[in-house]
Amino acid sequence: MGSPSKLNTKVKSALVQKYGDSANDIVSQLEALEDQPRNSALVRVLAARERDVALKIISDVVGAQQAVSETVSELQTADDVNLSNTRLAKHGGKGQFQCRSCKSWDTQFTEKQMRSGDEPSTLFVRCMAPGCRKRWTVNG
Repeated sequence: MGSPSKLNTKVKSALVQKYGDSANDIVSQLEALEDQPRNSALVRVLAARERDVALKIISDVVGAQQAVSETVSELQTADDVNLSNTRLAKHGGKGQFQCRSCKSWDTQFTEKQMRSGDEPSTLFVRCMAPGCRKRWTVNG
């Protein structure tokens, strides 16, 4: 067999070919840990003589990253549903407030009394434009 550094290079190039930019990020993180003896399992991945073993481990990591991304999008959808189902008075549609970030007029807001009754309510505004979802408050 070849030297460990040549094997590492082969493993790295195989990972990059198969997984693209995700593999670059993972390989960089593993290389940063290479000198730390506590992370010997990660070092073994870099020094693996069998490319398939390294690819399987990295495949699991990439799959976990994709699962996290899917979970985040599910939580954002649930947040949208919760916002829509709130029992507070809600006003929606265009023309109430303009988003400071994307300049869209598609906003929703809720009103809540945050301070004493003799002070004005606070408006919680949310941009509903796809890809923006910025939130801000307006004190009355």
